[in-house]
This record gives sequence, C-alpha cells and structure tokens, in this order.
Amino acid sequence: MTFLAPLMLLAGVALAIPIFLHLFRRRSESVQAFPALRYLKRTTRERARIVRLRQLLLLALRLAVIALVVLAGARIVLPLGGGDQPPAGTALIIDNGIASARVVDGREILDHLKERALAALDRAGSDDRIWVIPAGEPWKSVFPVAPDQARTLVSTLEATGVTPELDRAVSRAASLLQAGAPPLRTILLISEFEGRSLPAEPRVRIDASIPLLVTGSGTSPSPNRGFGEVQIAGGLAPRAGTVAEAVVRIVGDPVAEQEVRLRLDGNVVAAARTTAEGSARLDIPSLETGWVTGQLEIDPDELRLDDVHHLALAIRPAPRVRLDPSPPHPLAIAAEVLHDRGRISLRIEPDQGAPGEDDPLLAPAGEAPVGIETEGRTIPGIRPTLVFAPADPAALPRTNQRLRELVAGWRFQAAPSEVGATTVEAAVEPFGLLAGLQVRQRYLLLPDDVQEERRMRILARLPDGSAWIGFIPPTPDSESPGLVLVASPLVPEASQLPESAAIIPFLSAAIEVLAGGTATLTLRAGDPFPLPPEAQEVQGPEGTRWTVSGRAWFAETGVPGVYTVVDAADRVLRRIAINPLESMDMRSALNPAAAAERLGANAIAVDAARDWSRAVAQQRRGREAWRPLLLGALLLLLLEGWLSRGGNGRKAAPGRSPANHRSNAQKVR
Repeated sequence: MTFLAPLMLLAGVALAIPIFLHLFRRRSESVQAFPALRYLKRTTRERARIVRLRQLLLLALRLAVIALVVLAGARIVLPLGGGDQPPAGTALIIDNGIASARVVDGREILDHLKERALAALDRAGSDDRIWVIPAGEPWKSVFPVAPDQARTLVSTLEATGVTPELDRAVSRAASLLQAGAPPLRTILLISEFEGRSLPAEPRVRIDASIPLLVTGSGTSPSPNRGFGEVQIAGGLAPRAGTVAEAVVRIVGDPVAEQEVRLRLDGNVVAAARTTAEGSARLDIPSLETGWVTGQLEIDPDELRLDDVHHLALAIRPAPRVRLDPSPPHPLAIAAEVLHDRGRISLRIEPDQGAPGEDDPLLAPAGEAPVGIETEGRTIPGIRPTLVFAPADPAALPRTNQRLRELVAGWRFQAAPSEVGATTVEAAVEPFGLLAGLQVRQRYLLLPDDVQEERRMRILARLPDGSAWIGFIPPTPDSESPGLVLVASPLVPEASQLPESAAIIPFLSAAIEVLAGGTATLTLRAGDPFPLPPEAQEVQGPEGTRWTVSGRAWFAETGVPGVYTVVDAADRVLRRIAINPLESMDMRSALNPAAAAERLGANAIAVDAARDWSRAVAQQRRGREAWRPLLLGALLLLLLEGWLSRGGNGRKAAPGRSPANHRSNAQKVR
C-alpha cells in the first residue's frame, strides 16, 4: 500500500469532529403524551436501545465517509487487480550469455530466466517504463518501452557465446534509470551467475534509493567441459602446400580420453584423443591458397556452445623476402628459421645474384626498413614496411626521413629522460608472446595529425598507455603501403626482444600483418573487430547480413561462428572466427545470495520463484483507488442521510391528534 500524497493524511484529524459531536452534543427533551404508565418503563428502554444503535451507526458512517475522503485525497494505491500506480522505471537485466545456453531436462537455462522476467513484468503497470538489458549482448542500444513491448523483447532473446560482465550491466542500468526513469526505480538482475561474470569484490556503486533484486534460474549446477586453448600452426596461418599442426587443450570435467575432431569445409580431416591433462595434437593437411573454414569439435554435453571451436584460415603462399648482406644477427637467425619452416621464401644476397625489383628486403634496423611483399596490394616502388627505431639517436632524422618517403605521417621522437626501463603490458595476438618483455630504451610514436593517430592499431602497449608496436594500415589514396613501427631499436641494450625466443614469432607476425594475413586470429564472442574501408556487408554464421558501409568497427559478435566481410561486389575481404571465452565449469556458478554479496549493499537475493513476483512489487502494489473511494463515500453519505432522517422519531399518523391521545387514555382508564 502506497500514498502518493501522504500530507493529505493530516486531514484525518477531521475524524474527531463527529466523535466530539457524538459525545458532547446537547440533549433535547420533548413532552409527549404517553399511554398507560405501566408501559412507560419498557417503552423507554426499547426506545433508548434503538436510539443508541442508530447513533453509533451514524457515527461509524460519518467516520467512514471522512476516512474515505482523506484516503482518496492522499491518493492511496491498493491491490485492485493491477500495478498501474505510481509509474515506475525498471531496468530488467537478463543474462543471455553463454551460461544461459546450458540445456537441463530438454530446456535451456535461458527459458527459466525468461519465466522469472515475465513474472516480474506481470507486476508492471501500463504507465511503467521498462529498460530490457540483455547482458549477453552488451553492444545493443537500450530504450525505455512499455510492459507489453518488454514482454516481446524478453520472449525473443536468444543465448549468445558472450561471458557477460554483470557488474557493468548493473552500472549501466543505474545510469539509464537516473537519466530518465520516474522517481520509483528498481533494478532486476536475472542470471545463472557463472563465476567469471562477477568480480570477487563489489565494484558496483549505485544510488542507495535504487533497490537491486537478484534471482537465478533455480536449477542445479552441473559439470561441463569444452575447448580451452587452441593454437593453429604456432598461432599463425598455415602456408599453402605445407602440413601444419593444431594443438588443443580441453578444460573442465572430464578432459581425459575425449575425442577431438577437425572438420574443414564440412569434412572430417583429422581426429585424436586427449591425454590425461586434456591436450591433443592434430595434423592439418596441405591446403591450397584461399579461405578455408572449419571447426574443432568434441562430443556435446549440456553446454554445447563451447564444444565447438570455429576456424577461419587464410591460406597463402610464403612471401618472398630478400635478406641484406649484413643484417642484424637476431633478424638473420629469425629469418632463416622462418624460411626453414616454410613461413617465408628467403633470398640471401649476394649469393643469388643481383636483387630483383619484386623481392622485399630484410635490412638493418634503423638504416633501411624491412620490406614485405603483399599479394595484389604492392604499390610500385613502395613496399609494406617494418621499421625499428634507430640504435643511435643521431640516426633519428634519417629514419624519420625514410618514414616521410613512405608517406606514413608518423615519426619517432626521443622519450623524456626521466622515462626508465619498463615492460610490455599487453599485446594482441599474434604478438601476445611479447607481454612481459622488458624494454630499456624506447622512443615515442607520434603522428603528424589527429587523422593519422586514429588510423594506428596498437599491437603492443606499455604500462603508461603508449604504443610500443603499432600498425598503420595501407591507404591507396595516399599510396601508403602499410607500416609496422617498433618504438625500440633491435639491439640487446634496448630490449629483450633480440635475445629472446620471441623474435621468431614476432617477425613472423609482423610479416603476416603486413601481408594482410589474419588467418587464425580468433576473437572472443562479444569483442568487436575492425573493418577495412571498402567493407560493405558482414555476414554472420547464421546467414544474417549487416550493412556496415562507413563503419570502422563491427560489434555484433555474440553468436560463435565465422563472420565474413565483403565489399560492394560481394568479394570476400576477410573472415573472422568468433569463439566463446575459455570453457567454464558450471559447478562454480554462484547462488543468488553469493551473487548479491559480490554486487554490494543494495543487492537483495530472492531464491524461490514464489517469492519473486511479490519481491519485485514490494514498493508498489495495485492501482490508485481514489475513484472507488469517493464513490464509496458518496454511497455512505446517502445511507447516513436516510438513517438520520428516520431517526428523529415517528411522525403522527394521519387523523390523529393530542386530543385523540387523551381520549384513548380515558378509554384505557
């Protein structure tokens, strides 16, 4: 029960008026003719009892009329078959992430979560505004809708492969409510609460006036196993005409003796069984140049999304590389190893004659750039280039001049003297092995203008946020071939890279990036990926097509599978494999009480389904009842008037007079 105008309850003091009149009203006496004295006592007692009952009834009616008018003025809300008043704003967070795809007794967990959501919407009123926030689709825009529309949105939700961050979803919900919701606000969180979806310590800070109700599916957790780590050809694309290896690791329970199958273009081409630790190795057969899609798969269990690992392989021939007669020793060794593995086709000068115009060049860092040949994109006279900062600061102008000749719009600049040794904080695949590598000498990568700064993709970042390795993609309009810039020299005094085993995968990755290779780079479900400027459409794994002309990023990556980027002529520009995060053990799922603890003081756990619908409407139940209250007050006033009119005594019968009374008395005597 709620009062929308509680100050009107002060008018309830008017209830004292009829009570005062009833207790202290002046009694009036009238002289009447009585029948025989022996009937006087009995008549008086009966008359007094009737009068008292009528007076008490009139008092009750008058008090009820005043009370109903006061309650109507205070705008009381009563449970009268609905929940219209007061209007409320509700943020309904439904976790349709990967954990909701688990199947129990033939039904997805998401179906149970939807039932809880629909039960909450049953308590909503027609004037309410609902924000439906699918935690498994964080890229979706959210707008307030009416309850009926919210029911449609909830009913059409489908499970995704995303591992949601529920604390961020709650913070987003609080921001939406504070920005545009009615004063009465509530956040409802319905989730399976997989352990990784919430941090161990509360990070959510929301207004204390906004209650956060938390509930789950009510199902029991169960074991699960799926793909953990997958590496194809050492993290890079298989080369055309060569046999590569796929190394996989199964996590969860059970992991031993699980059959792993490799399927390419719909056909099973390899199979193996996992060891006791859950690892397995499979040979990828020799493939021809072009795109190849496929899957690694294991037998399905209750959670099927992590039982398949999708692949998109860009099979390319090894690029030809020419090695300068006197390259830095680490660069020469790495190039020879890549040549032996079939990753590059290496020419060494001067043993093989004069350099050819079409052959790229691996040259000393800081003196001449490393040229990498690309298929179909090489601009005459300009090659995709890998550039290290110079070991000698005096060579900095010459290196920057070379960058200007490549129309890159970038330059190296000496870092402030107070900047000391540091480490690589993070690096994207396939440069991930560089994370943690020590950097002793570095430069700053600076653009000539803001437009150039937006173009660079940071491949390895330092703790202060600056780029250590950056990729500037090619732009035909400016005849830029594409650059990979490294902000340190290739000498042991500058970083651990030259003396580390990471030099080999680094050089291979740099060649792959410059050659446009993105083959085995898989993204987590929910992570956006960049789009080439000529991209027109993206086709999802289920056949859905999105128009992306003019967009720099594509974010709708919730469904695991292979996404295909095409241009205006429907030519394939790129294929990207989207997979869930490392498989989860569903036995680590939190119950609502544990989830509420991680979410902070505002969170209230509701476990049982029968308590859920009552909990979501705890602050407001029903509709505003002023109309029936005023109608009831009017009816009581009519009843009071009728009773008070009949309570003033009986009227004399027609034709009778006091004289008649006296004559009757004489007759009695």
